[in-house]
Amino acid sequence: MERFEARRAHSHTVEINSSHVAMISHPGAVTRLIEDAATTAAS
Repeated sequence: MERFEARRAHSHTVEINSSHVAMISHPGAVTRLIEDAATTAAS
């Protein structure tokens, strides 16, 4: 359902093979996602 809604909204998504707390198990990937979003929003 989440993938469907993301496609419908034309959103950029990133999937990480992780528990529901990706920011703890994959902090680098989460940091890159946030930085990419901030850069995109600023331009």
